[in-house]
Amino acid sequence: MYPFLRMERKESVPIIAITGGPCAGKTTVLQAIASEYGTAITFAKEAATILFEGGFPQPGKDMEYSDEWHYHFQSSVLELQLHYEELSASYARRIGALAVVTDRGRPDSLAYTPGGADEFHLRYGIDLCNEYARYAHVIHLESLATADPDRYGKENNPYRYEELAQAAILEEAVRDAWSGHPSRTIVEGSNISEKIRVVRRVVGRLLAGTERNEVSSVEPTRW
Repeated sequence: MYPFLRMERKESVPIIAITGGPCAGKTTVLQAIASEYGTAITFAKEAATILFEGGFPQPGKDMEYSDEWHYHFQSSVLELQLHYEELSASYARRIGALAVVTDRGRPDSLAYTPGGADEFHLRYGIDLCNEYARYAHVIHLESLATADPDRYGKENNPYRYEELAQAAILEEAVRDAWSGHPSRTIVEGSNISEKIRVVRRVVGRLLAGTERNEVSSVEPTRW
């Protein structure tokens, strides 16, 4: 038995998930937040990107897309996301960081699971209410696939495989996947500077301990 598993849990560090459909500007926004807040926040990189960078086979490149590929990929994403978030929270406590900001969260996998919440639970044994409770707040950035389709592309992300129509469907599916979370901000539009401004404001208020109390219903704050 690992000794750290028996250690008494300290006060939890809030986890803020930044999500959205493909090509929503998450990477750019996360870089701006990192520059703004430095060591006050620890960051958890997108699990899917870590897997692809580590050699996990990509559909359309290394093998054909299939239900079997999808199952193993999402299973791997969910497992990696869980441990990465918990390790990031533990590290944040050690260094005195105020929060963990994660690139997507575990409920995102629901958006990529045909059959909805029931199938998601059946396949992976995951209860959405328990998953929502992991995150103090979720910030959804709208995809260019719906905000400005002419600007949607895969060139700036070698691991993005969704065509425009699929990306637009995923934008709505990701919104739906998080729709039951009690504290959510949706940032619509295609202006990345405006997205950065809004996310900086929301994260700043979360760190100050005010945003969670202000957004208390499942009706999200929209910008």
